[in-house]
Amino acid sequence: MSGFFTLSSRFSIAVDKKEVAALGQSNWMPSRTASVLSRFSMAFNLPFASYLSVRSASAGVFSPDGRTLAFLMNLTGIPQVYRLDGPAQAPVQLTESPGITRSVQWSPDGKKLAVIEDFDGNEREQILVISPDGGPLTPLTHDPNAIHLFGSWSPDSSHIAYASNARNPAYFDIYVTDAASGETHCILERDACLDVADWSPDGKQLLIRKRHAAFNHDLYLLDLETREVRCITPHQGDA
Repeated sequence: MSGFFTLSSRFSIAVDKKEVAALGQSNWMPSRTASVLSRFSMAFNLPFASYLSVRSASAGVFSPDGRTLAFLMNLTGIPQVYRLDGPAQAPVQLTESPGITRSVQWSPDGKKLAVIEDFDGNEREQILVISPDGGPLTPLTHDPNAIHLFGSWSPDSSHIAYASNARNPAYFDIYVTDAASGETHCILERDACLDVADWSPDGKQLLIRKRHAAFNHDLYLLDLETREVRCITPHQGDA
């Protein structure tokens, strides 16, 4: 089915609606994508290359005091961490990493940012720390072949809890790392897919999620002193 996309009061272009719908499909031919974009380009009188260099901002998180926004923006071609200090302020670039930054998380005291990134798009996420004022990125994880899933800052901002498949690529264990020294301990080892949902307000427990299947999870409380694990969502079937 063909139709018209009206771009302004002066321009309209005929395109196949099935073509537009298929732009995001994996089997879409690049030549057909170029054809559709070329017609948009001619209507707006813009160079075709401009559509291949669209920039965007995402993954914004406010500082604990609500005054500063940390977010990702791909002005350099790959996502980097930026800081915005107010509505009328210009964003400040904090990182110049060759890797692809996936997310950023404030520490509860607002003095540190955890940066989660991989290298060359390999999806082996690493966790690094940087000051909100900028400066060097300090790696907290050091295994480029493992995936590290950020979980939570401790309430006092001293440690980070996360899951990693460093021991076995098929399973994720739970680790806690000192954000200052980098000292790391595996605190829960299971042949299962675990991740950290949250840290308790008193800093004594972690809320752990265990994934049995896509629609079947359980939640556990992990006592950080005794290492006792207690299921708080016993159930049967998907939940």
